Amino acid sequence: MDRPICHAKGTIQTVLGTVSAMEIGPFLIHEHLIAELTPKGVFPSDAPRVAITLENIWDIRYQWCGHYGNQILDDPELMAAEMKILKKDGGNCLVEQTTRGLKPNPIGLAKISRQSNVSIVAGTGFYTVEFVGKQLSELTKNEISNLLYTDLLHGMDETDIRAGFIGEMGLSTPAHPHEIKALMAAAHTQSETGVGMCIHPPREHDAPLRIMALIKENGGLTTKTAIAHLERTFPSVDDYLALAQTGCFLELDFFGLESGFYPFATVDLPNDAGRLAIIRVLIDHGHLEQILVSQDICHLSRLRRYGGEGYGHIFRNIIPMMRARGFGQKEIDAILTENPRRFLTIA
Repeated sequence: MDRPICHAKGTIQTVLGTVSAMEIGPFLIHEHLIAELTPKGVFPSDAPRVAITLENIWDIRYQWCGHYGNQILDDPELMAAEMKILKKDGGNCLVEQTTRGLKPNPIGLAKISRQSNVSIVAGTGFYTVEFVGKQLSELTKNEISNLLYTDLLHGMDETDIRAGFIGEMGLSTPAHPHEIKALMAAAHTQSETGVGMCIHPPREHDAPLRIMALIKENGGLTTKTAIAHLERTFPSVDDYLALAQTGCFLELDFFGLESGFYPFATVDLPNDAGRLAIIRVLIDHGHLEQILVSQDICHLSRLRRYGGEGYGHIFRNIIPMMRARGFGQKEIDAILTENPRRFLTIA
């Protein structure tokens, strides 16, 4: 028997409460506002946080993991200011993908939302074993499922602030057995609740198809599941088309990263124009309703405060680029509003 989720169908759960799905949008589907993604063991314990200046901003943006402090987002006041800029640029809802291991802060998210008047939807889940540590190894699949369910039904981190979806669920390269256990538990919880789920996949081009098979085997909802970071995962547009056949959402969420350099693997990232070219192929093959886009901002150097593109980049710069390349308003609305709304709406 399904456990009651206490979310009305047709609604989206934000950090400030449940709202009608039709009341919010457009969306950024994969971002971070409060998180710490500093790689483990890279910096000494007493390393000072980097001071971002005009002299070093290019180096920091290029090697974004090589400067301690650049991947620490822990200032709600700063993020409220960044969200006010997003609001002016045309964004109205941000989806926070910070999960266990990355230091989520639901109270901080609620504060940011109140101050900026931008809706925020928070996820629940576990990031990779590198960040989560032994907590994941000590939990059974059933215990993990119960934790996710509690976050969705009652509130996160002993607050009454409820998660609105599952994600991002982190998988290393290659995936660790405890991460697979957590993903199986997440699929079970998704089957009980009808919420969306986002996966941070291994950096292996065949991993997304394996993930979708695992989710289906464990009762997950394939059409409510999104696979993130496909730009650094797939070498060929044929890989996108093959994944689309599973019915899942396909995320191109590195918009704003215009350099082809990727610090974690030997892969050539597309630039924003290249991302739009991939999206056009997907649309031409009938997959418009499966496309999600975002920027995955998790570095100080990408904020407007520090000379970066900011969270409003897609609305300020990419939408005009889309129109110049022949994208119609129906296509733009589907990608930025209708698809993410369907992903987040309780089924």
